Amino acid sequence: MNDRDCDRKPDLLLTDEKITNVDELSWFRIVTVVEVKSSLGKKHEAIHQIAQHARLIFRAQPHRRFVVGATVVDHFITLVYFDRSGGLTSKAYDMK
Repeated sequence: MNDRDCDRKPDLLLTDEKITNVDELSWFRIVTVVEVKSSLGKKHEAIHQIAQHARLIFRAQPHRRFVVGATVVDHFITLVYFDRSGGLTSKAYDMK
């Protein structure tokens, strides 16, 4: 996705409507994002990427109050919540 100066590619995302062409995709249409990593050592990198995506979503959607996302690292999922004052993460849940 390229919105002016920000060229990012989330691993998974959910939009508010059906997108038939990748060129139609913008941060204005994103509801949530998920980052997927294969190594447990990359958990903090995944959370940092979600934080960057949340910042871009807030910038494109000034009415937005919060962003919920998730990281999937190895076989663990962590839920992430950001509002305009900061963020929270859940514990890592084992999906096995």
